[in-house]
Amino acid sequence: MDDDEGTMSAWYVLSAMGLYPVVVGEPVFQLGTPIFDKVSIKLHGGEKFEIKTKGLTENNFYIQKATLNGKEHTQSYIKHKYLVAGGVLEYNVSNIPNKDWGHQ
Repeated sequence: MDDDEGTMSAWYVLSAMGLYPVVVGEPVFQLGTPIFDKVSIKLHGGEKFEIKTKGLTENNFYIQKATLNGKEHTQSYIKHKYLVAGGVLEYNVSNIPNKDWGHQ
């Protein structure tokens, strides 16, 4: 595998988890709807970061709300430091867009 294939593979994995590095080198990820009900990332030191998606179906992919470690997360992005600290990012999705989510 050459570097381009590795880069595209990494991009796809992140995107499938609902994370998109908008600005290369910046420790921030844009949030999107994952294609999985649950993803678990094993972190250094035995911690893990989980991404859970409630209500996900072929037609239910609009984010209604999100929580980070049980607290409302209204931003459409997440900082890298929260991912590596471990915890749970949970989405509730439906078939109707929530035009208010992610505007903070």
